[in-house]
Amino acid sequence: MINYLLNGTLILLLGLLWASESVLGKLLLTNGAGIFDFPIVLNFGTVIAILILACLKRNVRVLTDVNIKSCIWLLSTALTLVFFPYCILYFSLQQMSPAETSLITSLTPVFSMILGLTLGQMRLSALSIVALASGVFGASLLIVPQLDSSSGNASSFYYVIMLLVPLSYAASGYFLKASFRAGITYNQLLLATNLVSGCLFLILNDGFPSNIQISSTGIYLTGVVFNIAAIALMLFITGRSTPFSLSFSNHATLVFSFIFSALFFNQEMNFAIFLSVILIVFSSVLTQVKR
Repeated sequence: MINYLLNGTLILLLGLLWASESVLGKLLLTNGAGIFDFPIVLNFGTVIAILILACLKRNVRVLTDVNIKSCIWLLSTALTLVFFPYCILYFSLQQMSPAETSLITSLTPVFSMILGLTLGQMRLSALSIVALASGVFGASLLIVPQLDSSSGNASSFYYVIMLLVPLSYAASGYFLKASFRAGITYNQLLLATNLVSGCLFLILNDGFPSNIQISSTGIYLTGVVFNIAAIALMLFITGRSTPFSLSFSNHATLVFSFIFSALFFNQEMNFAIFLSVILIVFSSVLTQVKR
């Protein structure tokens, strides 16, 4: 029972870290930062930190000690965890509301279950169904009231494309698991996921950000710390839990984002948020039960 509670708490903590990153990103955007500035700094800040740590420990060679199969797993993880979802979200938000994209993204555990059953890495059980239903309903309580008259007016193409976001997030959990089975280390995953994503964002941004304000340095540095902590925690959870369980961090991120919005951006706290917290905490713990 203690292990279930511990793993569920780790899932919630991961959601807290991802949500904290989102708040920092929103603060930077309101201060005039470009859409790709924050992820570029996060990615390359993390890469620099990992390289410095490796130099201090004199094990830089370990970071590059990978074979072709490991490179494939690393590349697949980097693309599905960060790059593909971010680009699709950015593309879809041109026609869809944030509430719509959040609602579709909350389906990540659904796609994780489908992938797990298809790949033979998960067995369907009453507990997993209850956990899934509780999590999705809890997320919906937060998002559905945010839908407005503009919702549903985008081309069907955008809604279909947006389904690739939860699919990509779900797939990243299984790629992470496969990476660990291939003997890839935490530092190798940290380096690869951030380096690949950072380089691709550089291409989309036509180079490094040119308008970073000195006054925002503290926010960027805090973001790098949160990014390292979040990815390290995610990798730790992957080693002791299932991809399906890990996918519930998406719901935890959502609920903490709403709480932070109420605290820092004057969004109203209401009963739906409290009920959503209860349901998402319940589902995060329940999904750890292996019966």
